[in-house]
Amino acid sequence: MKLEFYTSFLRIKKPKGMIPTQIRRWVLIAAAIGGVALFYATRTAQYPSAISIIAALDQGCLGCGYDASTKTTSQHPMAFALLASAGAHLNDSSLTRTAADWLVTNANKASGWGLGFAWDAFQDGSVNPSDTTYGITTALGVSALLDAYEQTGEAFYADAALRALTYYQQSFTATERGGFFWYSDQPADAINTPNVSSMMMGQYARAGKLFHRADFMRLASLAAQQLLADAKTVNGARFWSYYDRTERPNDAVHAAYIVRGLQEFNRYSDQFGASENLEGCAEYLLSFYQNGVVLEYSPLHSLPPDQATLPARLWGVGMLLYTLTDIGRKKDAENMAKALNQYLTADGKNLASRPKHSDVGEPRMLAHAALGLARLEKASRWW
Repeated sequence: MKLEFYTSFLRIKKPKGMIPTQIRRWVLIAAAIGGVALFYATRTAQYPSAISIIAALDQGCLGCGYDASTKTTSQHPMAFALLASAGAHLNDSSLTRTAADWLVTNANKASGWGLGFAWDAFQDGSVNPSDTTYGITTALGVSALLDAYEQTGEAFYADAALRALTYYQQSFTATERGGFFWYSDQPADAINTPNVSSMMMGQYARAGKLFHRADFMRLASLAAQQLLADAKTVNGARFWSYYDRTERPNDAVHAAYIVRGLQEFNRYSDQFGASENLEGCAEYLLSFYQNGVVLEYSPLHSLPPDQATLPARLWGVGMLLYTLTDIGRKKDAENMAKALNQYLTADGKNLASRPKHSDVGEPRMLAHAALGLARLEKASRWW
């Protein structure tokens, strides 16, 4: 019996005696959905999923685990922040709320978030106290809380983000070329470190637009001017030194942070465009991926032999995936994501900090990978 298909979606001319058209239509819709689901499952099976990484974490305390710096088990504010944002990209409001609630409850007394232990950030003899608020952790925390606010509509998430940003305004230095956010809230860390300043810049621009805060947008604009003034170019690729007192290049995670901040500033600010700079930034990020391996440092620089072929740590891969996807380089991110298979532990159930290492990555590293994959999976969804 011949069926005639029309050009309108799943409309069928039904011969007499056949099952109702609506039933047939739903059968075909179900088959189409199943086919699409199988297609995406096949694609994402080429590398680990965000959900598989999150499932392997301590479900009683998602951001808790071993810390390589202290050699102890700790609660990691950075991990909670990254996981809250991953939940937002995965449309998992339970994950977002769980991690974001932890951030609200466990903010530093002054506001913002840090490491929870004493640390000499620049190895210059100035040891920061355990309750130091760090720019990078606070930027990720604010991003997570704004993600939670936009997903749930709960105002207390926005309030916590605004408290952190209001507090960190004092940790900013204006210069003749713009200005920069400090590495931490400690005066000894009033150092122009592009990855930190860029990430904070992105969140000040985001909150400035969401809540009509001209003071936030002004600081973000000054930081953007400084970043673009300090940028360097090699073979058409745009990059920055780790901080303004060294020529040392950024590793993968910090290079990706800088570009992520620029992208977020460009998305939320209509005062000062940065889009013309993102193509060169993308080329620099892509240079970390060579012959199927993600490297710790870009080969565009002259590097010591022990650094030239060093594989990236897991958090570098994760933030590269996030940033490349966010700036519209999804295909490149998908190719890079395949390198995560090199990080699988022997049992195939978790990821190590580096390829072929036996140790499971600490929560901060795993959370970076989860966020990068969640962002990539969001960009790959058709619904």
